[in-house]
Amino acid sequence: MRKTHGFHGGIHPPENKHQSVATPIADAGIPPQLTVPLSQHIGAPAQPLVSIGDHVLKGQVIAEPRGLVSVPKHAPSSGTVLAIEDRLVPHPSGHLAPCIVIETDGRDEWIEHSGTSAGGTPDGGTPDFTDMSKAELVERIRNAGIAGMGGAGFPSAVKLTLQPHVTIDTLIINGTECEPYITADDMLMRERPGQIIGGAKILRHLIEPRETLIGVEDNKPEGIAALRAAAEGTGIEVVSFPTRVSVRRRETTDRNPHWQAGTERRTALGYRRRLPESRQRGGGVRGDRGRPPADLAGDDCYGRERATPAEFPGPDRHADALPAATRRLRTRAQ
Repeated sequence: MRKTHGFHGGIHPPENKHQSVATPIADAGIPPQLTVPLSQHIGAPAQPLVSIGDHVLKGQVIAEPRGLVSVPKHAPSSGTVLAIEDRLVPHPSGHLAPCIVIETDGRDEWIEHSGTSAGGTPDGGTPDFTDMSKAELVERIRNAGIAGMGGAGFPSAVKLTLQPHVTIDTLIINGTECEPYITADDMLMRERPGQIIGGAKILRHLIEPRETLIGVEDNKPEGIAALRAAAEGTGIEVVSFPTRVSVRRRETTDRNPHWQAGTERRTALGYRRRLPESRQRGGGVRGDRGRPPADLAGDDCYGRERATPAEFPGPDRHADALPAATRRLRTRAQ
């Protein structure tokens, strides 16, 4: 039986999460215009591949990565490129950023792909991920445009590319969602636990950890139960621990955006001792055998499972849109 421990500090604000869990996840529909920021991740912004007036299809690559720490961007729906310019983006800074603006045509027409159709019927020979080499699988994740949803938005393919001599002791899927009002992760856990576990299995296949944990706060009993049912027989352990919002002085938090994740790692693994500040900044929590754990968000598992062969055809608009949507919600909540 794994024992969890708390951490020093933290606050208990009203959660206000009941407002957004009363109804299931629903399709948001297709707006008249879609604005796709070219920088939704740390590193170099993507480079546009389209011009004003071009007709694009859903899933089409409209911007290519520049350098290793970058990811492509895809058209979220079909339509015509209306503008390539600086626009206001959902970011606390309030700054403008380069964007591609698409005027949608309402048809939501996909490019040809080799995955599964929207109804789940195979329509093209996508291989099982276990039949692919690790390099091919990482390249597929990169081409899908998947990036982390934490403060840095680190491209997932970079995190998953390990040197041959590196071994991972513990893979931790970060299912914490302590901010008031926010329930996007909770609803994914409740309604699509199989896809989250599927994504975790892909990650485990890539980095081969000794153990895989999913850390979830105890204010999500429905999500915990759904994940545990989906994880049965996989060797993936769902760890529940008390809910608390981590807070630090602003200047420290700005220097160290990984503090929340570090807290979740220590809680899930059962650490009592607070690590030195130098190791907190680098996320340097070590496993019981001296090997570093890998920390990845639950949203990344969901996006990775959808963008790899098992159930989804290829580039997904959610992979690009969710980070921006989450930042917008967080800004409103604050």
